[in-house]
Amino acid sequence: MAAGDQRGRGRHFEGLLFEGNTTDKSWTLVFQKHVTMTIRPPGCVAKGGTWSLIATQKDEPVWEGSVESGCKHRVRDNFVQWQHKSSDRATTTFGLRLKTAEVAQQFNSVLGEAVASMGVRTTKRSATVRTPRSLFSSSIFSVPL
Repeated sequence: MAAGDQRGRGRHFEGLLFEGNTTDKSWTLVFQKHVTMTIRPPGCVAKGGTWSLIATQKDEPVWEGSVESGCKHRVRDNFVQWQHKSSDRATTTFGLRLKTAEVAQQFNSVLGEAVASMGVRTTKRSATVRTPRSLFSSSIFSVPL
């Protein structure tokens, strides 16, 4: 599947999904194999619908979240991270490692469009976003694609 593929409803990106631990500034690989992450628009944003993030493996959903109002996201090289609020309103940071920085920029851009369409302010969307190096464990960059 091509990066940013638009087959079906939503945009599809393939990569490795990580969950961040902000306490010790580390990342844990959620699934040992690639997932296809789909950013799916709602039926109608104007009526309060939300955008969905759906990770699948072999066409089976393995993780699902929504793009929340105020979702912070940023890109560094070929890695995009974003915050997800669970039902108990706790915030979890997730990251998706994509094949190239260009594909990561595309994913981040679509994620930014989803946040912007809900009428909220987003973080700066560019490869020059400054983030503390300690947030990016070198181990995530050594996992083969």
